[in-house]
Amino acid sequence: GNGVAWEEYHYICLFQGLEFLKEKEWPAVPLKWKVLTEEDKRRGYVDARMLLVGQEDEHFALIHHDYHRNEVVVEAISEGVSFQNPDEPVGVHLAVGYEPEDLVVQWNTFGSITRDKPYDPVVLVIDDETKDGIEFSGGRTETYGREDLCGSPANSVGYVEPGYTHTLTMKAGEGLVAGRRYTYFVGDKDRAMRGPFSLIAPVGDWTEAGDDDYVSIFAIADMGEFPIDGFQDQGEEISTQPSVLVVRGMREELERSDSEGSGQWLMVH
Repeated sequence: GNGVAWEEYHYICLFQGLEFLKEKEWPAVPLKWKVLTEEDKRRGYVDARMLLVGQEDEHFALIHHDYHRNEVVVEAISEGVSFQNPDEPVGVHLAVGYEPEDLVVQWNTFGSITRDKPYDPVVLVIDDETKDGIEFSGGRTETYGREDLCGSPANSVGYVEPGYTHTLTMKAGEGLVAGRRYTYFVGDKDRAMRGPFSLIAPVGDWTEAGDDDYVSIFAIADMGEFPIDGFQDQGEEISTQPSVLVVRGMREELERSDSEGSGQWLMVH
């Protein structure tokens, strides 16, 4: 639509490791990618945010897709990029737990974890008003490997070293005062901590609805980046908007499923 032939398109891609160099057919399974625009080429650099993941070095590559031969041509590749401290928590998330008064904290790290060097996830919380400190521990650490995936390309050239996901629940009644603001830090005290972050302790008994009343909450989790409409992707530059058609279809399905029309739907993205 902008007068540029498909065979002239170039991409800036982020890959984990160098195994992608064995691939000849598109796609070569990058972690993230961006179509270079004429403005990118004119100014000589690309402004794009791409998240580092994994223990293996990551590489930026300038790629040209030869549509006539359906091959990927790597025109330039960067030196490896890695975390300065793989034990530093990244991707920190705070969510409500199974009970509305509970809080769940989750984060990722990419440092090696062994029997001799375990990981002890903790959340250190400081009351902004009293300055009193609370330490929450007893979380869990999880990961997966190639053998846990169903097949290629997920466990071959598309495999991404996941690192470790740490999850810890701060349960109601363990020190947090409902409605009060706190500053918190996450990590392993012997490895690395990350913060400060801020939270307000949730308030329980938030509704006085009767037994015959209900509210259904439908939450859509979008942890990645997709074109404006994933069903109509024509190689457009990546944006952070969810697929419009998918969300519209979900809403219509929810409306049809509430046959009696007595419920209230809250759709959250």
